[in-house]
Amino acid sequence: MLTGAKTYFGRTTELVQEARPKLHIEAVVAKVVRWLFVIVGVLISVVVVLSLIRGAPLIEMVPLMLVLLMSAVPVALPVMFTVSMAVGSEELAKRGVLVTRLSASEDAATMDTLCVDKTGTITMNQLAVTGVIPLEHATEADVLSPAHSRRRKPTKIRLTSRSWPRQRRGTSSTTFPRSRPPLSHRSMRKNRRTEAVVEQNGQRLRVMKGAMRTVAEACGLQPPAIETLEARVSESALKGYRTLAVARGPETGTPALLGLVSLYDPPRPDAKQLIAELRDLAFR
Repeated sequence: MLTGAKTYFGRTTELVQEARPKLHIEAVVAKVVRWLFVIVGVLISVVVVLSLIRGAPLIEMVPLMLVLLMSAVPVALPVMFTVSMAVGSEELAKRGVLVTRLSASEDAATMDTLCVDKTGTITMNQLAVTGVIPLEHATEADVLSPAHSRRRKPTKIRLTSRSWPRQRRGTSSTTFPRSRPPLSHRSMRKNRRTEAVVEQNGQRLRVMKGAMRTVAEACGLQPPAIETLEARVSESALKGYRTLAVARGPETGTPALLGLVSLYDPPRPDAKQLIAELRDLAFR
């Protein structure tokens, strides 16, 4: 039985825990030690050359060479860095920052790019429908019907067979009632789309939603048509919208692209202040 670390996600988690990336402080120490050995090597070469010129026996130079080699080993350097990082961690702890490893403070000091999770961090995590673009002979109701949202997961769009309720655009998707579950459902992360088989008016239909290009290719659209739709998606992306494509068709046939749905997660009230503070820290 595949459980725990034997599963795909369990193995991924185990690899993350075992990963030990090379710290910046280790690179600094290695560079310092390398330059020390270069300097000592040059000094030893000079001593050997002078000994040969003066005719002194090399055996008498051995103690001096050993002293020079010992000086190239920075015994106190790791201790000094550890103490300095401990002091930095203590200062961060006074400011309410939980430091789980000493090198974190040094890594944060050398960071030039900060990546944060958008949903729930700088946004409200309240997904709202901001626009619907029907295609061909479809209507907004046709587009929204198979893209009904689930209450408990506002950032996910579930494919159902229930009609989209009459509601004003821009209303949060978390207010929509739950629908009858589909007959079958599968999520294909590699293909960036979700499919479901639903029953509507006694017929079984296959409905899907996902990335525009993926859904369009599944519907058999030609590259020029896909590029035109991508231009619309890019325009929405510039406004901060996320666009999903919705399609529907026979259970065993090729689905037809119904249209595009633009979704928007409004920013948190304190997001602007947070970004300003982060930018201010970058110039200190």
